[in-house]
Amino acid sequence: MPKLNFSRTHDFSSDEINARADVLVKKLKEKMASLGMDYTWRQDKSGIDFTGNGFKGTFDIKPTEVNMLIDLSLMLAPFKGMVEGQIEKALDKLVKKD
Repeated sequence: MPKLNFSRTHDFSSDEINARADVLVKKLKEKMASLGMDYTWRQDKSGIDFTGNGFKGTFDIKPTEVNMLIDLSLMLAPFKGMVEGQIEKALDKLVKKD
């Protein structure tokens, strides 16, 4: 299974980065509706675990950094580049100051 690993630094408060992360995963869920994406916030709000048809991953939220790890199935491997590009853009937007 191809693995994608992303990391970004941020300087938002815990509440702000969590709110931004929530918006991000909701948008990803809409865009990936055909893949049945679903996600769950961890009880301690340290991150989000998500799954869908052909992928699974984690989104870890730390005080000054966010990390996303995605495992793609062989079925989605041909789309690795496209997925990387979309996630890179989404994470850049997540940590950008408005």
